[in-house]
Amino acid sequence: MLKIHTDGAYHLKTNQAAIGYVIETFPKSTLIKQQAEKVFAKDNHEAEFIALKHALDYLIITKQTNQILSIETDSKILCDSINKKYAKNYQNLTQDVLNQLNRFCAYYIKLIPDNQNFRAHKLANNRLFELN
Repeated sequence: MLKIHTDGAYHLKTNQAAIGYVIETFPKSTLIKQQAEKVFAKDNHEAEFIALKHALDYLIITKQTNQILSIETDSKILCDSINKKYAKNYQNLTQDVLNQLNRFCAYYIKLIPDNQNFRAHKLANNRLFELN
């Protein structure tokens, strides 16, 4: 089983966005990958979806689709959209993520408080800070 923490960051004044994600084994918490990067997003919500897409892309490219995923995010809209398989304003991104998730054995997505998502949050915000 793999645990994924994702976060998106967006700066309203500069319209710049960044993402961060951490992938680790569960329950032993061995780090597999952590990444922070600049992305194009129209708002913070879109950045949240992109963060998960990039984490899933990494796992697909590295042929780790035989895993069960435990996804933890502090984004209510991301969590709700994946669980309901629908998003009023982000349906294309929701469908893209669902298509990726269908390649894995199983997945669970859980909404967590900001303070439990500190590593992905710090990665995204540090990258955003570097851009400004």
